[in-house]
Amino acid sequence: MYEPKADVYAILSEIEDVTVYQNRPEVLVEFPCITFSVANNIPNLVLEKDIGFQRIVVVIDIYAKTSKESGTLLSTLEEDMREEGHVMVFNSDVPEDDISHITTRFNLLY
Repeated sequence: MYEPKADVYAILSEIEDVTVYQNRPEVLVEFPCITFSVANNIPNLVLEKDIGFQRIVVVIDIYAKTSKESGTLLSTLEEDMREEGHVMVFNSDVPEDDISHITTRFNLLY
């Protein structure tokens, strides 16, 4: 079974001037930053009980000091993830005091 965390981390780590966390720390001290987690990784079996493909959902959150900065990161994130086969299926602003927060979801069939 394919486990996507290392590959997602590698994609996100290539974005310049951004700190990447696998999960959100209690206190965000470095901005901008990106957090991610694998929300779903379901193998679909074929008749021989082998894995035919996997449905993977990755949740990625962007935190920045300004809305402009988080929006720019969203565009970069979408492009970089799409280049690796991940399709954005959702994104939304999340109300936060004093920071800009965007949450996203990406699907991958592997």
